[in-house]
Amino acid sequence: MISHQMTRLLLPAVIFCLYAGTAAAQSSLRSVSPEGIPFIWHKQTTAAKAKDGDYLYFHGYVKDGDKVMRSSRDEGAEPVLQLQAPDQTGLEMSPVESVLRLMAPGDSATVLIPLDAERKQAMGFMSDTMNFVVVFMRIETKEEHELAIKKILEREAEVAANIQAIAKQFTSGKLGDKLKTTASGLKYVIHEQGTGPQATAGNIVNVHYYGTLENGTMFDNSFSRGEPLAFSLGAGQVIPGWDEGIALLKIGGKATLFIPAALAYGEEGSPPDIPAGALLIFYVELLSAR
Repeated sequence: MISHQMTRLLLPAVIFCLYAGTAAAQSSLRSVSPEGIPFIWHKQTTAAKAKDGDYLYFHGYVKDGDKVMRSSRDEGAEPVLQLQAPDQTGLEMSPVESVLRLMAPGDSATVLIPLDAERKQAMGFMSDTMNFVVVFMRIETKEEHELAIKKILEREAEVAANIQAIAKQFTSGKLGDKLKTTASGLKYVIHEQGTGPQATAGNIVNVHYYGTLENGTMFDNSFSRGEPLAFSLGAGQVIPGWDEGIALLKIGGKATLFIPAALAYGEEGSPPDIPAGALLIFYVELLSAR
């Protein structure tokens, strides 16, 4: 169970991303999208553009003048948007989508979004314009995206069965020497150590997980959503047992964490799913850390 659930849903007013800086040496060119959205090209390639139905993955950041307010790289999320035919959505196109439609992987641009007084105050901006810098990373077709999601969803039943078996071994004391304990009281079993670099505090990590109570009752898992969780390791964005447990792994590592209440939700629990004083069991897979 996590304390902050990251979202990848693209909304017109709240898209928070980071630009990697590769366009710094590129010349800038002002332009306007067909929907009337002003933007500035930083880098424009000749790669193929996305089609309706494709999924667009990108990074960028929100700037107030030259000041970076929020970023997707800092927050660990890679925003994704599925392009829909404008006459099929029934919704007003967001400024970022309007410009993304003109871009191809490798392109970068700054979308200029005017702010009214109310929105400017709510966002804590000094400028009257939000500078939303976006870097187009890759395209995934609808078929490719659905296949990737299907593969993740299909793993849920397998993972569920495995963690049920491990939970029974744990409660009956049959894990033996495989069960390790840290100084804080976190218990864990490493299934696969992983072959990549060790996860360290400050890394943005992507983790698949399946969480149950000690009796095997599932309360949350990433497999059913079809995507992993991204968060900043050691930043307190997750429960303490997660920050400690994920730091034990290398990229590619798989483990089960047995997290006492003191490293989870304490004596209060987190009703209705997490009872008071509950020990939590998490199967975790560290997919990446950067």
